[in-house]
Amino acid sequence: MHFDQSPKPGQRLSAKLSPSSSRSAPPLRFNLGANYALGLLSDKNVLGTAVVALDGQVVEINDYYLTHILGYTREDFERDGLNILEVTPADYRDNESLKAELRRTGRITAFERPRYKKDGSVVWTLNGYAFMEGRSDLMSCWALDITDKKRSEMTSQYLLEANKIMAESVELQPLLEKIVAVTLVNGFCDFCTIHFPEVDNRISCRAMIHKDPELTLQVKRVIERYPRYLSDAIGPARVIRTGKSEMSRTAPPVEEENDHGGQSRYYSLRALALKSYMSVPLFLEGKTIGALTLTSMSRQFEPEDLKTAEALALRASQHIENAKLHESLKQSAGDLERSNRDLTYFASIAAHDLKSPLATSQSFLNLLRDECAQNLTPEQNTWLNKAISASEKMLQQVDRLLSFSQCKTGQADVQPVDMNGTVRAALDNLRTDIEGQNFDFRFESLPTVKGDPTLLVVLFQNLFSNSIRYRAHEPLRVEIRAEHNDKGWTFQVTDNGRGFDSKRAEQIFRLFEQLPDRDSQAGLGIGLATCRKIIESHHGTIWAESAPGHGSKFSFTLPG
Repeated sequence: MHFDQSPKPGQRLSAKLSPSSSRSAPPLRFNLGANYALGLLSDKNVLGTAVVALDGQVVEINDYYLTHILGYTREDFERDGLNILEVTPADYRDNESLKAELRRTGRITAFERPRYKKDGSVVWTLNGYAFMEGRSDLMSCWALDITDKKRSEMTSQYLLEANKIMAESVELQPLLEKIVAVTLVNGFCDFCTIHFPEVDNRISCRAMIHKDPELTLQVKRVIERYPRYLSDAIGPARVIRTGKSEMSRTAPPVEEENDHGGQSRYYSLRALALKSYMSVPLFLEGKTIGALTLTSMSRQFEPEDLKTAEALALRASQHIENAKLHESLKQSAGDLERSNRDLTYFASIAAHDLKSPLATSQSFLNLLRDECAQNLTPEQNTWLNKAISASEKMLQQVDRLLSFSQCKTGQADVQPVDMNGTVRAALDNLRTDIEGQNFDFRFESLPTVKGDPTLLVVLFQNLFSNSIRYRAHEPLRVEIRAEHNDKGWTFQVTDNGRGFDSKRAEQIFRLFEQLPDRDSQAGLGIGLATCRKIIESHHGTIWAESAPGHGSKFSFTLPG
């Protein structure tokens, strides 16, 4: 991967040799001593070695250092000389700690430095310096080319930072804009686009960035004037069709002259002064869904640049997949909310429409019993009473169903709620069922929690009704307790009733579900389902524990 290693404008010196400096300070020649030192240090195929004066002037240098590392010829060196400081970026020339080490110990341990090659590119070296024996004005030095290592480190760091930036967005369009933005970091490219295929055989540009704001509008006009199609012979279209990356050392590629827009489009792109380009696929669930295209105005891309672009596209694809999943979940949540709203409205209307004929039927049945009971046989009176009882139960079921449908399914109206008062309100609502009965409800010092006061009254009322309905023959005793933990409060409502098989503890919370071994006292199968709905609206959980003949314990959690 290429990264711009140039110092700030005005700081970089030419990487070419300076004839004037060589004339003012002609190179020294210590062939015997230099060759002896080089012979000890140098392996011409691996290590660069040189003899350097304190002012940076190179006295002697082996071919590996001169040609392979710095890119000069022996003729360049003989003619113009070489100063190691002049081929070092300004920010790296002065290092007081290294100078101090040299003065103190006579040597400098291994350190990394960028150097400018003859062609202006940057090479990284690992270096070591030491005073030559008996000399305090000359140093022998060695240099190892570590450019590949530095590129690998910088690429890894770049991809890590790019991944962090992309992870900041979960919405698709902001994510796409971040993806193209990170391609400009460290001069990786100058112009970047993301294309997705559309249903009309076109491919649309979903995100674009250019390093020069003044050219951005011009680029947008070219993109809008000359749309791309999946049938295009080259570029993002071919990458999307084939799922394979491509790179061209000219931009736009000459093949584009034959694509949609012909020569007009081709020369419009040429006018942007683009130099080279590469396009890599974006994947979703193993399928190509788009193309990330990078273009440079300043350099030609190399194979390692293409590998970096593919690695970036792979990470971008993972974030696009997450964004599309987020988009899908958001859509599903919206659909679910609308469905719940419609269901609540339907249940309310249906309950109202059911109650009216049921109430009418019950009224006529009661009237018939009042007027005609004495003229009916005992068997006919039994039939009539069963019909009246069934209509009353049906009315109760419609009322409870309406109450269940109106129970909030989302966030409860949370406020501080005194649970002692909540339990008392629930018992007061059950006064007609409790008065004159041998019931014992025990609770004391219940906490204040965060919740919806109305719904919590309904919660306890349904739990108490369940205990009353399924009580054993002995006097009913119900105990309410609360325990605090790091997540909030856990409440327990325990009774000494008839109990049930614990294997069916989940079944009792389902709407209209009733345990098969319960007798005619069974309810409508709505109360406990409503309890679960209330607790879930408070982001809590509810569960039951029981055994036949040993009572039941209902537990639920609430925030503190």
